[in-house]
Amino acid sequence: MSRDVPITYRKSFLAKYILSDDRVKEVYTILKNRLLQIEGMKSRISWFYDAFNIGRLNFAKLSIRGKYVALYLNLDTKDYPENIYHQEDVSDRRRYKDTSFKIHVKSNRTIKYAFKLIDDCINKFSLTKGALPNEDYYLKYEDEEPLVKRGLIEIVEPTRYTYRPKVQIPVDTKVREDDDYLFEENNNLQVIFVDGSKVFIKERKSFEAKLIQSSKETQNYYNVIKNRLLSFTKVKSKISWKYESFTINKVKLAKLQIRGRFLVLYLALDLKKYPKERRLEDSSKYDLFKDTPVTLRIKDDTRLEFALDLIEDLRRRFLLEEGFLKEDHDYSKVFENDEELKNKGLIKVYAKFGDPDVPMIMQKNQDDKKNINFNVYKEVSEYVLSIDENNEFKEVEQIIKVPLNGVKDVIYLDVLNDNFTEDDVITLNLLKERKLLPQNVDFYKVIYRGGNITKKLHIISSAQSTIVEKIVTDFGGTFTIKV
Repeated sequence: MSRDVPITYRKSFLAKYILSDDRVKEVYTILKNRLLQIEGMKSRISWFYDAFNIGRLNFAKLSIRGKYVALYLNLDTKDYPENIYHQEDVSDRRRYKDTSFKIHVKSNRTIKYAFKLIDDCINKFSLTKGALPNEDYYLKYEDEEPLVKRGLIEIVEPTRYTYRPKVQIPVDTKVREDDDYLFEENNNLQVIFVDGSKVFIKERKSFEAKLIQSSKETQNYYNVIKNRLLSFTKVKSKISWKYESFTINKVKLAKLQIRGRFLVLYLALDLKKYPKERRLEDSSKYDLFKDTPVTLRIKDDTRLEFALDLIEDLRRRFLLEEGFLKEDHDYSKVFENDEELKNKGLIKVYAKFGDPDVPMIMQKNQDDKKNINFNVYKEVSEYVLSIDENNEFKEVEQIIKVPLNGVKDVIYLDVLNDNFTEDDVITLNLLKERKLLPQNVDFYKVIYRGGNITKKLHIISSAQSTIVEKIVTDFGGTFTIKV
């Protein structure tokens, strides 16, 4: 019998490590021994990560990110080629401010990269290496329930909280009648148990939904910025799912986005002209904002004034002309709850079966499928730079995944169980022949939604499905990916 149990939870570093696979534990052990080889290095495990320090020097951190070990080092990301290390700058996160160079480590190749970067960090701080330890940090897998009892996983009931703006910006805007208190839902992942299987539910809010549910203070900032940008002749605005963009003759000038409680302004300016301005961030590494890289979070009146100064720089750079004097428009929105926004399509709900983009499908009938969305890849080989045992770069052949386009559909595992017999080999063509999938489908994916599975089947699918593969193999069948 199906039962729904909504939970929000927080996993500690140790909980993630205990729940991870053996490869993650192996990589963690290798990296930790390598770091503790440095003389004077100490390790300390906190809720979020394993930190490695020498005195007050924050040298490195290790955390578990899904199927990878994340290594954070006290290096500058700009000193290394991104196409080799695929590093990420996380200096905007307070807990990683001193160790802002982040890479994911799993394969033998990325382990060699990690070793080279650790050596670079050793040279940077003139440290000394001692004998390489051979400690085993393996921890046996445990279920979530005992980890909750030991306090390594925190269970938190979904809560609502009240936010009251501290400062009112001095602009004339229409006061929302229901804005004395702003209620925000906790949007962390929820867990729902469906016939014993675990499904992760996540909501994705559009820019408009975030604006509707934002505070009066944020909406006031939004009014001021939008009115100023639209005061220039021929400047137009367009609201998409993720942001609002401002253009003139197809040239991107600015974007607005809401992240958390703050309004974020992106401008088509050169960050190099503001070298000592700590309030600014660089978003050029993101494709969405590479044309508008200068980023400012507007969280108070001082930053609003600075934003208006930056827009003045934007006017001078693009020779924008002032329009006719006109009264400022009020773009304020009346607050609506999540349910109302979901009905309008401004909040989308997704389920995660190992893949965050798989839509939530809980219907009992195969004909009720909606919003099919999954990725299909083809493996091809290419040559990339790698590091050999002597820490020298060389070209090696590597298999990469290329996404494919085509008509996609999904079918439920219990439907296959009901329509096929023991030891049947299930292919896309066979599903079309039996009219279980339309004739125009190019790729299909099998999804588990519960129900009794009783037969040994051999499935050849177009896309990966971890939970389906486990169930099929547990019954003695096989699950193969073939495009």
